[in-house]
Order: sequence, then structure tokens, then C-alpha cells
Amino acid sequence: MLGTSFAVWAPAAQAVSVVGDFNSWDGRLNAMRALGSSGIWEIFLPGVAEGAAYKFEILTSEGDLRMKADPLAFRTLLMPRTDSIVHRSNYLWRDAEWMERRRMTQPHAGPMTIYEVHPGSWRLNPVEGNRSLHYRELADELAAYVTDLGFTHVELLPVMEHPFSGSWGYQVTSYFAPTARFGSPDGFKQFVDHLHGAGVGNGEVIVVVRDRDLSNAQESGMEADWFIEEVRARTQHGDFPPLVTTATDGDNGGWFRNTTDGANFWSSFYHDFVERVRAGRSGGIRPTFVDDYLDRHGAHGWVTVEPGAWNTGDHHGTGFVQWTDSSAQRDALARVAQLSEAVHSASHAIGNGDWAAETLEQARWRLLRAETSCNFYWGEAWVERCHNDLDDAAARLDQVL
Repeated sequence: MLGTSFAVWAPAAQAVSVVGDFNSWDGRLNAMRALGSSGIWEIFLPGVAEGAAYKFEILTSEGDLRMKADPLAFRTLLMPRTDSIVHRSNYLWRDAEWMERRRMTQPHAGPMTIYEVHPGSWRLNPVEGNRSLHYRELADELAAYVTDLGFTHVELLPVMEHPFSGSWGYQVTSYFAPTARFGSPDGFKQFVDHLHGAGVGNGEVIVVVRDRDLSNAQESGMEADWFIEEVRARTQHGDFPPLVTTATDGDNGGWFRNTTDGANFWSSFYHDFVERVRAGRSGGIRPTFVDDYLDRHGAHGWVTVEPGAWNTGDHHGTGFVQWTDSSAQRDALARVAQLSEAVHSASHAIGNGDWAAETLEQARWRLLRAETSCNFYWGEAWVERCHNDLDDAAARLDQVL
């Protein structure tokens, strides 16, 4: 019987359905079954063929209905649509000769020169409004270019599906789906095949896989339940309380910069999670100040992280967190605390709806960005960024005092 099997891991869900073109996006029609205590929900739907758009409708533990894309989909619709697509590849590879040559080659014995390229901006099509090249167009032009320059490898910035073009692929939502911006999954295979057959040195194509952690997780459907389980699973082997941070450098954290209520980190996730902390339903996770954590546990020693965690292997404490306890880092943290108290006090003295309240909100936003852990966990490299935002926040605070 022809059809499609659907499965998704949603361990905290009360119920899951698959919805799509085939059932008018009605979650009452195709409820999925839970496979014991595995957290996996599955269903087989006869007649659902290649090209069908779908999502999962999830009833959360809080009783909310959410529509989520398939994180393991092989194909997606072109943004701004976020539907997953049922996909079965029909592409026939033509690189058998290259595969055999690679098998007989010792890659570490020869020279290597890598050409890194961002597919979306490397070259544009001026005839059609300066659009990005499609996979096939990119294959022809890129192969000729790197061959002429003598490169042995091509390294692609992330081509997995991502919601924001300006991130250059560094906010991945579908790790197994080449972005639809430049064509289909089979088009991407043809691109790789062409480079293999075009004599691009050793013909290697390297794809950068990048995880923006919570920034991309929100786009693909992060929930508090997911976060609690993820932290538990990834930190269960630690011998002291883990410190989990989520931050943006202000340049690539679109979820943090988005000011739409319900569509950014603070209102979509953080608010809900803090309510769970207050109610004792946060899985033991609670907010803390970075300096309080470091005062209690320190920044030195050896940390062993088991495979499957965000970072694996052995790390010395100083290199692991890149907190050197320098006077510059301490001064920046002290200034954050001081200005935070001033902003908090001012908020009680200013009413809503006037220019002062708006100016204070702008100061609060700069303060939040100054507190990003990147400003403190990259040695002293970004401490200046912290002070720049604090200067801006302080100037706005002075306007309303």
C-alpha cells in the first residue's frame, strides 16, 4: 500500500496529529499514536504522496495547540512558508568514478586549499532582479571559478533550511533539508554531483553544520517542556549544577531582537518558563546571575562532558568558559548590576504610555543586550560591547530622571 509514515519525538505532549493538504489541515482527522514511553508518536497515512505539505499539531502539557514543522524533514516550502514536504529522491548519482578515486586516495597526503562560499550571495543574477543563483547555476559557475583558481575543496556556509536569510544559514531549523531558496533537494544533489565530476581538485564539497541553539530552536518549535527535557538529557552526567546560557551578540540573534509580542525570546519562552519556576514545574532549573554561579562554583578545574552534549570531551575550566576573572570582566558585571538596579527603580516612578516610559524601555533593552553571556564568556574580547550598550542605556535613563 502506497502512503507515507510520519513520526515525531514529543515526550511531553498530550496528543499529536499530522495535518496537511491531504486533510485540510484538520487535526481531528489523523491523530497519531504514542509508542509506549519512548516519546515518539507515529502514524501511516495511505495515499499521502510525494510533494504533500504537512506539519504536526501538538497538544502541549499546558493544554495549548501548536503547529510545528517536522525537524527531520528532507524538504521544506520556500520561506516565508514553513511547511515540511513529503519527499522521496529520484536522483541518480553519476559520480561513481569520483567515489572510487576518493577510496583510493589518502586525503592527508596531498595539498589542500579550501574555497569557502555563501551560496546566496556569492554571485547574483542581475537579469532577474539580482536573485541568488539556483543550485544548477551555482554548480556551473562555481566549478569553473574554483578550478581556474586551483582550489581543491569547496566549503559551503550552511545550506540547511533556515528562517532568516540575513543569518547566512546560521539559524538552522531543518538539518536534513537543503534550503528551498536555491532549488530542490535533488537540485542540491545535482550541484554536488557536478562539482565531483568537474575536476574541482579533489572534488570535495564541505557543508558547514551550525547550531544556533535556542535561537533556531524557537523557529522550529521550542517549548518549555522540550527545553526541560533537553537540559536534563544533556547535563545528566555532570557532577555539579550545570549553567545553561542563551544569548545573542546583537547582530545575529533575530529571536532576541524581534519586538513582536509572542514572537521573541522574552515573551514567547522566558515569560512562560519563569512562571513554571514560580510554580515549581521547571524540572529543577531556575534563573541565576552569572557572577553568583561563578562565585559558588568557580571557573577552574576539569569538566568532562559525555557524548551527545553540546560540547564533548575534557576541557579545563578557564578555556571552557573563557571567564578569566579579570578586573575588566568584574567591572563590567558590577556596572550591569548597578545600572539594572537604577532602571528597575525608575520603572516604578514612571507611568505608562508617555515618552519617558518609551525611553526607559529602550534603556532596558540595551541593558538586556549588555548582559549577554558572550560579552563575558569570550575572555575580554567583547567586554567593550557590554560597555557600549551600558553607555547607551545610561544616557537614556538620564533623559527620564
